Amino acid sequence: MSQCQAIIGFLVPRRSCKQTADTQCAKCHTPICHSHGQIETAGVLCPACHQAPELQAFDLNDDIYFNESDLLAFAEQYQQQARAQGSWIDFT
Repeated sequence: MSQCQAIIGFLVPRRSCKQTADTQCAKCHTPICHSHGQIETAGVLCPACHQAPELQAFDLNDDIYFNESDLLAFAEQYQQQARAQGSWIDFT
């Protein structure tokens, strides 16, 4: 088989595992080794597919974090800072 494609590490740069893949993910078919495979009822899953469903995907249309008044406040702040500082804008 090929090399395990599980992404390991928490700091940048993240890298792939260097072990030989023993199997593949039942969902996405990514080659994974025995260390990174998670056994579930659906089969062996890679770490990404094993995550909670709400962490696997982000849909901008469904997950809106700013309402209309927030966006208006951002626009107003942008205009005030643009007039005061020229082209430099700091949103911190």
